[in-house]
Amino acid sequence: MSISLYEKRRFNKFVNVLFTIIIVTLVMGPVMVLYRLRDSNGYVRNAAAVIFTASFALLCSTATNAKRQEVFAITAA
Repeated sequence: MSISLYEKRRFNKFVNVLFTIIIVTLVMGPVMVLYRLRDSNGYVRNAAAVIFTASFALLCSTATNAKRQEVFAITAA
C-alpha cells in the first residue's frame, strides 16, 4: 500500500515537457549565444561552444542510459 500525491501520468508528462524544453534550449542556446558573440574574439566563442557541448554531454549521460561511446557520438554529431 502506498500513498500517491500525484498521478503518474501527469508527472511523466511534466518530465517529458521539461526535458523537451531543456533539449531545445541546449540546441538553440549555442546558436543564439554564438550569434551574439560574432564580434568577439575567437577565444570567447570557442569557450562558449565548449561549455554548451559539455553541458549537452552531461545531460545526455545523466538523463539517458547511453553508454560512453554513444554520448561521444551524440556530441560529435
